[in-house]
Amino acid sequence: MDLRTFYERHERRRTARAVIGVLYFIAAAFYLSWRVTVINFNYPVFSTVFFIAEMSSLILGAGFFFMQWKVRVREPAKAPRGLSVDVLVPTYNERRELVRRTVLAAMHIDYPHETWLLDDGNRPEMKDLAAELGCHYLAREVNTGAKPGNLNNALKYARADFIAVIDCDHIAQRDYLDRLLGYFDDPKVAFVQAPQDYYNVNAFQFRNDSKKGLLWHDQSSFFSVMQVGRDYWDAATCCGTSTIVRRSVVDEIGGFPEATVTEDMHLAVRAHKLGYKSVYYPLPLAYGVAPVDLGEYQKQRLRWGQGNVQTCREEGLPFTRGLSLPQRISYSYLGLLYFEGWVRLVFYLTPPIVLLFGIAPIEESNQFLPHFIPFAIFTWLYFEEMSRGYIRLFVNEQMAMARFPVFILATFALFRQRIKWNVSSKEFVGHFQPFLLLPQLAVLVASVVAIVWTLAVPLPLDVRFDGGAAMRGRVVNISATGMTFETEGAMSGLPSSIAGYIHVPGFRVPFEAHPDDAQAFETRGGKIVIACVFEWRDLALRDRLDLSLHSCAWHRNLAWGGAFFLTPLEWVENLFVKQDLTERLVTNHWTMLYRVAGARDEEARLGIVVPSRKDTGTMVTLFEDLPAGTRIELVWCESADETGRVVTLGTQPWKEEAASAGADDVKSYTYASMAEAECSERWPAARVPVAAVAAGE
Repeated sequence: MDLRTFYERHERRRTARAVIGVLYFIAAAFYLSWRVTVINFNYPVFSTVFFIAEMSSLILGAGFFFMQWKVRVREPAKAPRGLSVDVLVPTYNERRELVRRTVLAAMHIDYPHETWLLDDGNRPEMKDLAAELGCHYLAREVNTGAKPGNLNNALKYARADFIAVIDCDHIAQRDYLDRLLGYFDDPKVAFVQAPQDYYNVNAFQFRNDSKKGLLWHDQSSFFSVMQVGRDYWDAATCCGTSTIVRRSVVDEIGGFPEATVTEDMHLAVRAHKLGYKSVYYPLPLAYGVAPVDLGEYQKQRLRWGQGNVQTCREEGLPFTRGLSLPQRISYSYLGLLYFEGWVRLVFYLTPPIVLLFGIAPIEESNQFLPHFIPFAIFTWLYFEEMSRGYIRLFVNEQMAMARFPVFILATFALFRQRIKWNVSSKEFVGHFQPFLLLPQLAVLVASVVAIVWTLAVPLPLDVRFDGGAAMRGRVVNISATGMTFETEGAMSGLPSSIAGYIHVPGFRVPFEAHPDDAQAFETRGGKIVIACVFEWRDLALRDRLDLSLHSCAWHRNLAWGGAFFLTPLEWVENLFVKQDLTERLVTNHWTMLYRVAGARDEEARLGIVVPSRKDTGTMVTLFEDLPAGTRIELVWCESADETGRVVTLGTQPWKEEAASAGADDVKSYTYASMAEAECSERWPAARVPVAAVAAGE
């Protein structure tokens, strides 16, 4: 998705959504004005608390409406040449391989910059890592101030005009700086923020539907809806990673704030109080590791909540000077939001109290349903439409149940002066911790399963077993340490050695491997399925594969249609007028290997086939620029019926459209050697319509 498509989606049906918002508040006023008359004063405390919870829920709904009802459409801004940039990667106790991957990706960002590894753990292996990769290294003897203290220490040595902060578990895309630096042409812009997204899509916070290609995580509504609306009010907040800050502004506010455990929001508030602006770029430019289990998820959300509440207290929100009224509302909402935990607790406990003790917060009345049903219907419709399909009411209730205890704990930060900085784990394997579910079990039986992370990317490969003849296969899942793949054929037993090539965009990676264990071999549907562990003789090849997999914009866009669903209005409209829902609902694509007609088989390249549709016909996604009219042969395809076809490429209208919009969303994939710094993906060259298909040629 490009910026134009993103903003068009937000602007669609804005008037209809505003009408729904008004109807929601009318229904709420109709219901709550009646509720005042039927408070059960036989049980005054219980009834009053329940009514306050209902009112609080309405206030939170009003805040949500205020922050997202309109968006600021920002045009892509080209990065000027010659700016000085320091990319800072802070670390404390994370695994070496995780940090290595992050630093390597940071060093291969296209725009000229300096990369700094900031080691708050003062570990020899981090110093060695920096020496190996060739980046700057800084460590502290005493790590006071946690992450902001680490960043402030770096400011004594790093002197560039702009600071890009990338958490040590995030993989920056190569165009990270090119996409964001152009917005600093306005000297009043203090920082530019991009959303957080993650590549371990089996983490606790994700909900996905692989059959429909829909992927959602519980930060989607914040990054894809609320931040976009906040940007309209010049109130987009800083989020600690995937951000670029103007160095002079950081110096003016006295460095990264250390008084709270969310230095990012605190920095944003202080910058806005000084009259500076912020910019929000709504598309992911880095992918990180999401908390994999309930415990780490709650730890992270608790720190965020405590820091947001702390910041509101420290800065005197909402009454502080220097902020506009919309900015005060927007920032206060980030603290007020955590009081939702108390609201949830009241709502969760009310049914058992009513059933067990026979007391009710509402006097008996035959007018309840006529007042409540319209309110309930418009609440559902309002929530679904205002979130623009980036969240579903049911999954939101699931996540609300998981986080309400930590939301409650976060509110006590209103009275606590100092809070310990708790670093969330960056491991890929989660652990089930039953005691963490005790609050939820008090009102509902809950469970959670954490899944070992791998990337499910259907890459083709050429493989040889024990030096035999080459066979073609398909990757089932893969990481830099090993993979599971399937291939045609028959085997009597497990091979002792495996070698071949894995095809990724623009090049093929040679590999050697051995079977994972004695259980690694099986047959499935007439195919051989083998799990293996890589034996890397050349670590540069491992890095090329690793960064290709974790620079995951290319396969994320192929595997998942998006983080959004049809809203009720879109669903009704689609019954009468079929919409182009390509971005969301077309997930039937096939991996292919192709070669330009006349080329050798070993020159085959990875591509994607999207089967024929009425509006666009057959499309192919290529990772290189080829002129219109080029004939290519599909030497292998996941759909066996397509293998052997010769197709003629049509024109490239999508590429021309993006270029005319001034976007930099379409580039060639250019992979070369590590020495030439070409080890990470770029956007596909184009999604090209096939002008002619000649079977059997």
